[in-house]
Amino acid sequence: MKQKRMEALDLARFFALVGMIIVNFKLEVLAYSGSKFLVDLTEHLDGKSAALFVVLAGMGISLMGRAGDHKQKQLILIKRGLFLFCFGFINCFIYNGDILHVYGVFLIIAALMLNKEGYIYIFLAIILTILYVPIFTVYDYDTAWNWQNFNYVDFFTLKGFLRNLFYNGFFPVIPWLGFLFVGMWLGGQDLSKKKLHYFLIISGVTLMAIAFTSSHFILSYMINLLPESVNLINSQVKTDTISLMHDLFGTDSIPPLPIYILIGTGFAFLSIGIAFCLEAFEKLRTILRPLEITGRQTLSLYVAHIIFVIVPLKYFEILDHDRIEISLMVSFTFVIIAIIYANLWAKKYKRGPVEMLMRRITG
Repeated sequence: MKQKRMEALDLARFFALVGMIIVNFKLEVLAYSGSKFLVDLTEHLDGKSAALFVVLAGMGISLMGRAGDHKQKQLILIKRGLFLFCFGFINCFIYNGDILHVYGVFLIIAALMLNKEGYIYIFLAIILTILYVPIFTVYDYDTAWNWQNFNYVDFFTLKGFLRNLFYNGFFPVIPWLGFLFVGMWLGGQDLSKKKLHYFLIISGVTLMAIAFTSSHFILSYMINLLPESVNLINSQVKTDTISLMHDLFGTDSIPPLPIYILIGTGFAFLSIGIAFCLEAFEKLRTILRPLEITGRQTLSLYVAHIIFVIVPLKYFEILDHDRIEISLMVSFTFVIIAIIYANLWAKKYKRGPVEMLMRRITG
């Protein structure tokens, strides 16, 4: 069952890669015009695919820690974490939406938490989610951000970097580390059981339904109270109050408050559950195999989509268009090329180029 289990995770990694590519291209060209349906559909991917990526990373760490020398595994994780942190930090000079430097920090922390009891991971994930709420209410989340172009003004200062890393970046350690802990818990389960696959799908749908429904009713109730409770305040204060309510009880990944964390977790569970169920259909093997091979090179392809597409879009203004249809066309063109490349590369090499580099340096 080990090989089959890993193939399902490779397929889920492919899902995460496609989602991140769509979101990143859309944000880079600010593609918010065109089909409202497509704009809304892609909006729902914001933060979800990255959450799936981190949960899968946690699962991989947990599976890696099942066998072999414990201290050796910890050392490997720390070295890989340092590699990704340095690689990602360099990447930040050309792309401020980088996740790899944060991923590196996650791996270093995960090394210290390897092979713990499952309930500890769930407890820590919950604590991180709750802890973010008072931090958000005390510190100004908009500090250093230019939301017009998603530029973080003082990122390359020590204070700005640490603030971005732990609090108000795209993937702040608090609470995003919770996704990794959820993955480490999930990786400790018996992934060969069909009951677990069905549980992931059902619980994923349930978590998202609860989150979206709760957000809708809480916001509706609280906004309806405003005319009675703030009838003497000016319109700007009222607008700011409504904006704060949407931050606290909305579904967006920015800022990553509890309702979003539920949605991100639910999306990850659903995607992984679907990947396992698809693997059960032998008739789909011909279709799924190329996607799994592509999923194994997620790290290399993530870097490639930045270097070969996002950088030209950003610095050379190759695509001066804000229509969502154009953004999606570019996204899927890259995905098709990535599938072809990955499968050709896999005929000769077991891992992608960046994965090979990381293993050669870190062991």
